[in-house]
Amino acid sequence: MIMFRRLFQNLDIKIVSVLIALLLWAHVVTDKEYESRVPVLLVPGSLRPGLVLVENLPREVPVRFQSKGRDLIRMHFQRYAPILKLNLASLPVGKNPVTLSVDEVEVPIGIIAKPLRVLHPGPLAIVLDTLWERRLRVRPVLEGDLADGYVQGDPPISTPEWVTLKGPKQLLLGLETVFTRPINLEGQDRTLEVEVPLDLSGFKLVRAEPETVTVAIPVEAMAERTLDRIQVKLVDAKRRPGTTWEPQTIRLVVQGRTQEMSKLRERAISAALDVSGLSSGTHELPARIEFPKGFVLKSASPEHFKVVLR
Repeated sequence: MIMFRRLFQNLDIKIVSVLIALLLWAHVVTDKEYESRVPVLLVPGSLRPGLVLVENLPREVPVRFQSKGRDLIRMHFQRYAPILKLNLASLPVGKNPVTLSVDEVEVPIGIIAKPLRVLHPGPLAIVLDTLWERRLRVRPVLEGDLADGYVQGDPPISTPEWVTLKGPKQLLLGLETVFTRPINLEGQDRTLEVEVPLDLSGFKLVRAEPETVTVAIPVEAMAERTLDRIQVKLVDAKRRPGTTWEPQTIRLVVQGRTQEMSKLRERAISAALDVSGLSSGTHELPARIEFPKGFVLKSASPEHFKVVLR
């Protein structure tokens, strides 16, 4: 107990003494000269008018410095980070190998450090192209299923319908449209209007004006119509004289857009029984129903037909 009490006697003085010793040690250590690898920010200079970078440059490159310990520590913080300025003003269109030099390294004011060498392996490949501008039509991308009983009305409308893309010529050549990010229609039962960004994920260094568009997707309830007596025909019947089937008509309930439903004609719908490849005898066959695009078959009665092949 006596030793324990002695250990904690004058504790505040002992703590201060230890801190002073640590500060003296840190001062001695950080006042020495060292060599160390430090990340240096790449700062590209201005390009010739009408040119643009095709690929992003690395954010930083490693450089070996000689400096006192305290300055090397400070250079690892963003506020005191050294930079390497790239002179791009004289580079032409194409791939340009640029050798990075310590002569282009700038050290912040208040830091005393000597750059020894750039540690980047080989020259930096800088690819330039002509800056192009194109007006492209916007094509909305839709995904997901509407609520049951609802259908998309007219095609989606983008506002604006056209946007301007600016970027490298080789990336914009051949483009006719620009797509939006996917718009989710899952479970929607009413007309949707949404602001959505353009999908430029596949285009490096391309900018769009504007970057977002407003897309309206008309949604309407499906109309329903019953067609009572659609004639059922046979496929391959000519090769089967004496073939009979019953019944010879089918009742269909179809759904579709209201304005399209009034235009639907019975002659545009076909119902057929395919008997090709079947042997003689009695068969139960489903009808193959075909109708114009944009309509949905809700029900068919009967579902199967009795076919007798001779």
